[in-house]
Amino acid sequence: NPAFGDLDDYHLFYMSKPVNKPKTLEMWGEEVRNIDDIREIFMCFLEDTPNRHGAKVTSLPWVYEQLQSETLLIKEHILNLNKHYMFTINSQPAVNAAKSNDQTFGWGPKNGYIYQKGYIEFFARSKDAKVIIDLITKYPDLSYTISDKEGSDCYTNHQKNTPIALTWGVFPGREIIQPTIADYKTFLIWKDEAFALWEQKWGCMYEEGSASRETLNHIVNDLYLICLVDNDFIEATSLWDFLDDVIGNIDERENGSRSADVSC
Repeated sequence: NPAFGDLDDYHLFYMSKPVNKPKTLEMWGEEVRNIDDIREIFMCFLEDTPNRHGAKVTSLPWVYEQLQSETLLIKEHILNLNKHYMFTINSQPAVNAAKSNDQTFGWGPKNGYIYQKGYIEFFARSKDAKVIIDLITKYPDLSYTISDKEGSDCYTNHQKNTPIALTWGVFPGREIIQPTIADYKTFLIWKDEAFALWEQKWGCMYEEGSASRETLNHIVNDLYLICLVDNDFIEATSLWDFLDDVIGNIDERENGSRSADVSC
């Protein structure tokens, strides 16, 4: 995740990636009519299936490669989030003492052990971000940072000068190696980059002033970027229990809204 590395390097890499406009439009759609069109593209990418026009979605503005093997372990959770308009752009499952030669999680010198905290980052509609904000204090194992596009509505329980370890390795005869962290200040910088990619990679596919571009801009302006970390990497249930709770509340709200419409 760019929030854990050199943002300048990340920005230069992704902004300089060549764009094949005809192929990209095939993947992401010749038009954006509503948020369901965006959801379709995320779902097709995650499921490795063609979109309604028959084109495979092999990348997103934030992701230039197919799902990593570790992501497949939490794929059903991620699919359910995207089904509910929570558009995921990065994640990792929790790991407790995997061998450093493990085919899925391994890295570093031999005879070591790998640890990870469960983590996810996604965009959510403002009404769903409100549900997240209202419920998250019930889950004390979770660290969170939540922000709207402008950064004017921001919530966090991070200690702002203390990074959170996300991945680390323990190896014979060495001090602990900690390659990835979550950091509040860097998140705020990355938030601007992440929102900019909607326009710089997706919105620019459509003519200035077109209905598709205006629709996409309207949707993006309503989104929040949300970063969640489960600090209990042993039990590792709080993150998914919390998100299931959020989805349950969203379903209850939507079902109640539909019932009210029918009664009228």
